[in-house]
Formats: sequence, structure tokens, C-alpha cells
Amino acid sequence: MLTLFATLAVSGSLAGDGEAQSEGVAYSVEVEGGIDTLRRRELERALEEAAEKRARLVILRLDTPGGETETTREMISAMLAAPFPVVVWRQGPGAAHRRTRDREL
Repeated sequence: MLTLFATLAVSGSLAGDGEAQSEGVAYSVEVEGGIDTLRRRELERALEEAAEKRARLVILRLDTPGGETETTREMISAMLAAPFPVVVWRQGPGAAHRRTRDREL
């Protein structure tokens, strides 16, 4: 399941004197379950909505055991094509398994 998790107002000074301000929205999107075409479409819609709202950042919380390889590549391409940075946080049993496996190699 993919959910638009939250929106946050983000603001900060670009210059030390406070003259230039940067404001925007950060979207937090959550993907749970296996990676498939439905998840790809939902992610693409969330990225489109974030772009329409002029988001400055998307935080993707990923809780998945994996899934279709080609669909994963398409999701990565969509994130790379986004007009803002996409930060991915991988969590859940799939992430723990991957860390354990990496240590064993």
C-alpha cells in the first residue's frame, strides 16, 4: 500500500542576513508491500502531485521485501526524473534481511 503520509512546511534562510528565504513543502510517501505495477503507478502519482504542489523534497519510506525487477527500475527512473530530491528510507523486515546478508558476504 502506498500512502501520502504527511506534508510539512519547510523554510530556511539561504543567506546569513535573512534577506533570501526558501520555502516549500516536503512530502512523505510510504510504500508497503511487494513492488509491482500498482505500487509504481501510485508512486508516480504521488511524485506528480508533489511536483504540482511545488514540493522541494519527497521522503519515501520503503517497507518492502522486494518485488518485480523491471518495475523497481521504472520506480527508480521516476524518482531520478523528479524535479526535486527523493530521499529513500528503507525499513521493515526486508531492510533488516538485506543488512544481515551484506555482513555475511
